[in-house]
Amino acid sequence: MRPPSAKPRIHLTAVGSPAANDLGRLGIRTAKDLVALGDEAVGGRYRVTAAGPLIFASQDDRRGGRQDDARRVREIERTMADDNVAALVTIRGGGWFARVLDAIDWDVLKRRRRNTRRHSGTF
Repeated sequence: MRPPSAKPRIHLTAVGSPAANDLGRLGIRTAKDLVALGDEAVGGRYRVTAAGPLIFASQDDRRGGRQDDARRVREIERTMADDNVAALVTIRGGGWFARVLDAIDWDVLKRRRRNTRRHSGTF
């Protein structure tokens, strides 16, 4: 958990389908490249982080798609529990996200502290 004075965070992840192929077509090969693009877009108002292993994960549709359901659930819950996260942005959605929806502890949102500082505004 970050101190309340920390810059609000935008966290990028892929809890549905991995995004490596789509990002690769844009010239983005690593999480570091993606964070740099995000930093440029938000202009320093937010701290951008990315879950590289989830974004650049592999999937095999012949073997049931993604094999990291528990890891993706932990990623969502951990991010939602962080009071300094202003936004959780998924690079890709899809059926693999629907598969983990019932496993997510949505009550974690109720436990977040109410932040008097607003994260609103345009990027």
